[in-house]
Amino acid sequence: MNSNEILAFLSRLPTGTIVNVNVVLVVDQSAPLPDPVPDPVPDPKPEPAPIIKYVKAIKEEGKVNAFMQRGVNAKGIPIIDTIYPSNSSPVTQRIQFSFGDLIPVWPSIVKADGGSEFYKIYDPVKKMATVDLYVNLSHVALE
Repeated sequence: MNSNEILAFLSRLPTGTIVNVNVVLVVDQSAPLPDPVPDPVPDPKPEPAPIIKYVKAIKEEGKVNAFMQRGVNAKGIPIIDTIYPSNSSPVTQRIQFSFGDLIPVWPSIVKADGGSEFYKIYDPVKKMATVDLYVNLSHVALE
């Protein structure tokens, strides 16, 4: 009897019938058997850590403000002229750095509308603000 015949026979039995079945398996050794346990899928390689550098706030009088981009000009150049969260916000609400503070930044310089140069502050999880922040190149020095 093949498996289909056995299933047909079993389906005709009344519900609750106890059946004792002996099964004989025939193995074809000419075909290789698959591995019983598949090889584990390797973990994806972790993303390499971003290359960042640190700059030091060097403005001795006052504080170094974090700026935000408020748009782009017609040529697509960023306009970065607004202190975060606004130019008119109280000093207590601004993100500022004191003389000697180390600020993590992306290594490339962002040239803004009007020729000002900025470093984009490294803040991947947006702990400081919900927008990208920048620090003016003229107020910092490489560490």
